[in-house]
Amino acid sequence: MQAPHVTASRRSLLRRAVAFFDPAEPGFLRRMGRLALAALGLGLCGLCAATVAWTQTVTGRYWTAVVWIETERYDWAVSVAEGLVRDEPRRSYAYYRLLATALRRSGRPEAQLAVYDEAVEQFPDHSLAHGHRCWYGTLFGDPRTVIDSCDRAIEIGEGTSGSAHARRAVARALTGDRPGAIADLEAALAIWDRRDFRGRTYDTRAAWLEALRDGRDPFDDATLEQLRREF
Repeated sequence: MQAPHVTASRRSLLRRAVAFFDPAEPGFLRRMGRLALAALGLGLCGLCAATVAWTQTVTGRYWTAVVWIETERYDWAVSVAEGLVRDEPRRSYAYYRLLATALRRSGRPEAQLAVYDEAVEQFPDHSLAHGHRCWYGTLFGDPRTVIDSCDRAIEIGEGTSGSAHARRAVARALTGDRPGAIADLEAALAIWDRRDFRGRTYDTRAAWLEALRDGRDPFDDATLEQLRREF
């Protein structure tokens, strides 16, 4: 049997709790406001804790680096992306692409090319990894050193990627293989025609093809610089 003073104490506590939520009691709105602020504070603390925990996960780290890139905090993005590549080298090609993008936008194009070299070593059957190595190696390096990836991207995709053919066309044109460049652009446009793909990319590649057929060089310094800025 409980002692009388214990029972009385519990009853008093219950009455106070009821009174706290009773609109008829003076100061009701003030009490509810304080309660709401306390709940909001606890909720924000919980949200902050959850956010911090999420940013330590692989997915959280990836999207944190994306945010740093989009807000032009490139050095921070490089640091996070380097950690992802170091900790999870075989998990996803996206980590290499993320790191290469951060390096390129921070003004380190040579470093990004080394990242793509490493990416195709880790993902030898990834068509996009080879496609990006082909494209960025052509624009920022020596296309002769990446033509193998240009070929491999088309091989993996079984010739169904218009973009892969268009990338190799630029590499071929810059290495003096005009017939090969024409053939690739024709293949790219044919693929896009079958898919009813139109737009600025299609029109630009069609103009390249016309120039090459006419014996002109569509890849002057100004065009190449524009392509570098686009990516």
